[in-house]
Amino acid sequence: MTNCEVSFLTDIAKVEQVEAEITQELADACALRIDNARQHAQVELAAVPMKIQEERRNVSLAAKEKAKTQAEELTRDAERREREIGLIAESMGDQVFELLLSKILPSDDEVT
Repeated sequence: MTNCEVSFLTDIAKVEQVEAEITQELADACALRIDNARQHAQVELAAVPMKIQEERRNVSLAAKEKAKTQAEELTRDAERREREIGLIAESMGDQVFELLLSKILPSDDEVT
């Protein structure tokens, strides 16, 4: 082999060595990214039950607040209706009393 051929083969070996190093660096970087992604996914998955519990708690609180508001509205409506019924009953009581008096007591025409 000539010096030129040896030099050429040496250069090829150096290029292959550099390519192998670059390939290894890329493989290491990819492995690191995959490991980081796996760790991130594990953290996210571990947080899922707590997130679900928090969401349930929020939904429950919202439902309780809505039920409380509806109960307050129904109570106000019932109180308003109770007052109206009381006024109607009072008015009817007065009318019944007047009717009874008119039946029991003689009218002005009968007295004279």
